[in-house]
Amino acid sequence: MRIYLERKLEIMTNYESIKNMSIEDMAKMNVKAFMYMNGYRTNVEYHTTNQSIFDTREEAEEYELKWLQSNEDRETLDTITFKNRMKR
Repeated sequence: MRIYLERKLEIMTNYESIKNMSIEDMAKMNVKAFMYMNGYRTNVEYHTTNQSIFDTREEAEEYELKWLQSNEDRETLDTITFKNRMKR
């Protein structure tokens, strides 16, 4: 009699995937590109979590990485995690 072991494939949730990200990958994910019209040509700028604006993605990702590694600017973090909500 053969015994077959069923291998259960575990599929990670989005939360688990984010939790397992490297800090460098999180910095890349947090930087958002904004494109807009500047006269007759398009312009792109890159925004970080605390809404700092950069001309290049590389500059923005470097800044975001430093921001993630710091313990300053708790106000921004509290705002995006809704910790400053007024209690009723």
